[in-house]
Amino acid sequence: MSFDHLTGKPWFRPEYTRQAAERMLHASPVGTFVIRPSSTPDCLALSQKSDDGEIFHARILCIRRGNQYVGYSIGGDSEVFQTVDALLKRVQPKTKLVAPTAPGGGGG
Repeated sequence: MSFDHLTGKPWFRPEYTRQAAERMLHASPVGTFVIRPSSTPDCLALSQKSDDGEIFHARILCIRRGNQYVGYSIGGDSEVFQTVDALLKRVQPKTKLVAPTAPGGGGG
């Protein structure tokens, strides 16, 4: 399944592995995050640098009907969001998300 619908989002890094996300985030300000494909099929991952400088990862479950994504849920939460943007808006106040400034670059 493709995540082409996320192309162009400043936080989406389709080429990133967990290790690539960690390398980029270690050199970024606290709160910087990326969304990347998960190692679990048909899932995404949120990778973020936390307040203590550690990198954490959360699985985003992708709910689909046929070839269309119809919802997203994070970390087994029962709340389902229609878009990744909506999911990020919901978690942002709790986690102080900071979008990276440019693909391959640090946060801003």
